Amino acid sequence: MASLAYVHIVTGTLCLVNLYLMHGRERNAFDRVLYFSSYAILVHVLNAFVTRQYFPDAPWLDVAPPFGLMYGPLFYFGFRVASGRRLGVGAVLLHSFPFLLFSLACIGFYLDEDFRDGYILPYYTVMYSSVCISMVSYTVWGMVKGTERQGYLSQFVSRMGVMLMIVSLLTVFMMYGFLVENTIVAQHTSTPLLIIYAVLLCVVWFIFRYNIGRLVYLSGAVKEPDEGIPVRRPLPEAAYEDAGETENAVPQYRKSSLSAEMLEEYAKNLHRAMTEKKVYLQAELSLVGLAKELKIPKHHLTQLFSVHIGRNFYQYVNTYRVDYACRMLVSKTDPVNLEELAFDCGFNSKTSFNRYFKAQMNCTPSEYRDRHRN
Repeated sequence: MASLAYVHIVTGTLCLVNLYLMHGRERNAFDRVLYFSSYAILVHVLNAFVTRQYFPDAPWLDVAPPFGLMYGPLFYFGFRVASGRRLGVGAVLLHSFPFLLFSLACIGFYLDEDFRDGYILPYYTVMYSSVCISMVSYTVWGMVKGTERQGYLSQFVSRMGVMLMIVSLLTVFMMYGFLVENTIVAQHTSTPLLIIYAVLLCVVWFIFRYNIGRLVYLSGAVKEPDEGIPVRRPLPEAAYEDAGETENAVPQYRKSSLSAEMLEEYAKNLHRAMTEKKVYLQAELSLVGLAKELKIPKHHLTQLFSVHIGRNFYQYVNTYRVDYACRMLVSKTDPVNLEELAFDCGFNSKTSFNRYFKAQMNCTPSEYRDRHRN
């Protein structure tokens, strides 16, 4: 299928572009997942393109490698780090074990023709059944967990979940056809396969868009809040002064119906949520999520920050996070892992933790720890 070859070429090229954009730059945990995902997809489509173009009589070269077992774990890894949780080596190995196991088995297909002829049918049956189970289970898990999150990264991961669901359903359909027709060659050239690779192209495109947003942020053109959401820079104060406004009287709220008493009540509820519930420790906390926690409209909360408090959402929340980090740095007697502390405080990366900490305390976390424990 010529169209499938074009999809492979475009997908592989875009993967190379993504790897180039991410190479050498400062990468947070989520960036690293996308980096390895781009590598995995590149190897997958490169293998498919080469085997189809140059080894059409050996379809097993394309379908035997267990690439499908990579995507569920990669989705899980992305979801986990986007939620602000650490991704340890143990978790990576555990979720990658099926892929590693079938990769070892696949070596037999390349090295031993008798092994390939004798075990190809049970291998395909077990491996692709595992692919179906893996994709469906990770997708369902992500859909359940995804209802608990808001924000840009949540939307990004949710799109990846939709893509994975489409691939999983098509894989189940193809697996059913394989078991009924008892042939892998028909599935090797099927239309569902074209759709699967088109979905992979969409995934790579979303990663490309994310990379462009990150590059714009790193260039200083936009400001990145803690959860990695590219937003526009606020207007300078001079813009308000030119309009005859003061810092505490933001123009868009001059005619607001909110009274000073209502703003004060909102402020008290916000303070309780911070001091008693410690909602700032939630890495996934967003303006929308905080508004739901306080049971007030989002635009009222925005006005509370702009008019009554005088700071935006991220400045306010990260002040509490840095204060909490200071207490942990002083109170803990054992050596503190600063990356773990960053996640414990609600930050999504050590980089943003260091940036906000230094801006607030005029020193790095390690300097603060050394200064107060000696």
